[in-house]
Amino acid sequence: MFGWTAPLGFVFGFVGSVPVAGPIAVLVLCSGLERRFRNGLGIAMGAAVAEGTYALLAFWGFGTLLSGLPWSSAISHGASASLLLVLGMHLLRRAGPSDEERESPSAPLGAESGGFGSGLVLGFGVTALNPTLIATWSMAITMLHTSELIIDSEGSALAFGAGAALGIGGWFAILLGLLYRYRERFTQGFVASSRRAAAWLVLGFGLYFAWLTITDLR
Repeated sequence: MFGWTAPLGFVFGFVGSVPVAGPIAVLVLCSGLERRFRNGLGIAMGAAVAEGTYALLAFWGFGTLLSGLPWSSAISHGASASLLLVLGMHLLRRAGPSDEERESPSAPLGAESGGFGSGLVLGFGVTALNPTLIATWSMAITMLHTSELIIDSEGSALAFGAGAALGIGGWFAILLGLLYRYRERFTQGFVASSRRAAAWLVLGFGLYFAWLTITDLR
């Protein structure tokens, strides 16, 4: 059964990343539309490493440990809210076309600063500040254990976490590849609208985590 552990982690990571329903997906999509592909790949890889680590910890049963720490949830939610609100405001400020784009409608997109390294740090940070992902992965692992698809053995946690990270990174790499292939079809107006939508979505995620923080403190 150990041989299925990494592939199952890959499948869960890949499929779970497909919906554009989280801040990382929004940031990667926005980077791709702006033709900042190295930055988007960095965000994706940073998030994949962080979430793969959480999948590994969930396999070891860290979800139960965290549930016994009363302030851990409030601290993590508060940190996530602060980061996402700041990031959302930053995205909102640069949501319109740049001066270069206004002066030259044919100017190439993707000239903004931010490469692979900065994206890696951002993706890792946004994901690492959301340890509630351990709960999500704990449910998935419980289901797999119940179905007897995986069993605990030496190296199983590492294999599952690595598989999950590869699945997450693999999906975002495919998404960025598709955006790169069809990049000429995205007009500057469409990209500017996407920037604004991404900014408001990230702000929405920040407000959601702020609400979770208040709930945790009650």
